[in-house]
This record gives sequence, structure tokens and C-alpha cells, in this order.
Amino acid sequence: MSVKICEKVQKLGTTTCTAVAEELIQIIKKEQAKFQGDKRPCDEKNVRRRTYDALNVLEAVNVIAKDNKDVTWKGLPNGNNNEARRLVEERAKQNKRIQEKKQELREKLAQQVAYRNLVLLNKHRSGDPSHICDTDRIEMPFFVVSANTQATVHCDASHDMSHIMMAVNAPFAIHDENSILRQMGL
Repeated sequence: MSVKICEKVQKLGTTTCTAVAEELIQIIKKEQAKFQGDKRPCDEKNVRRRTYDALNVLEAVNVIAKDNKDVTWKGLPNGNNNEARRLVEERAKQNKRIQEKKQELREKLAQQVAYRNLVLLNKHRSGDPSHICDTDRIEMPFFVVSANTQATVHCDASHDMSHIMMAVNAPFAIHDENSILRQMGL
């Protein structure tokens, strides 16, 4: 009976206690009519009482809301555990994302410090007459190719320097400006 009450309230969205009880009485009368040997009349008073009891229980477990005689469907509570689990998972994802962003920020800060230190190093070297250096700018990005001393490296670049083609006849490594600055201790 409680299942049928849930189905009716869920289907209608908003209804009244009396309407739910009347529908249940009609359903019970139809079911009794199917059985030829069952000649007992439907106890409407008992059905109404049990309907109100079931509605009160459903309200207590927060499946429906009652306002005077109006009944409104709120939803089954079994989703709360799933929702809590989903929220915990979402929180873990967000915490992981925050940690990744913090690491990214640390790397960007280290790059900024390295660039500033490189500028300071170049300014310091500019006082040395044997060292010619433009202290106002640093060409970025740059990279260094390291390979065995017997390796042959051939490098061609487009006129606008947007494309570089390299041919190397031995294993090699490419280091970007960040790794070079770190190795320099900047």
C-alpha cells in the first residue's frame, strides 16, 4: 500500500490526502472485482486511515511534504548516500586540482625568480668590458641541445624562426630555458 501511495504522489507531484485515499480505494475495489470468489466489501474507512498513516510516515522520512491537506513529492532518500559519496569524490578531485595548481604556481614563481636572476647576472657582467651583453632584454624561449662529442648536429631554422629542423646522428637531449636556468642555479 505504501508503494502505491508513493507511486501516486510521485506521479501527481502535488495532490491531497483525500485524493490519494480515494484513488487507493478505487484500485482496491478493482482488484477485488477481479477475484470472483472474494465478495467482501472494501473497508474504505480502514483504507483512508492506513493512507493517512503511510503519508505521515513518508513525511517523517522526508519523502513527501505536507502542508495542511496538500501533499508534495520530494523524492526518495536513497540518493543521499550516493550524493554524499559524489560530494566526497568531487571534493577529492577539487583538492587534487588545487594541489596541481599550487605546484604550477611554484614552478611559475621559480621561473620568474630565475629570469630575474638572469637579468641581474647580465647586468653584473655588463660591467666587464670583455663581456658584451644587452641588459635590457633576454631572448626567450631558448633551448640547448646536448649530445655526445662525436655526434653531428645539423640545425635549420625558418626565416621567422617559427620552425626549427634538426638532424642528429646520435642520442641527444633538449633542455629548455627553465631547466638551463635551474642548472645554472638561478
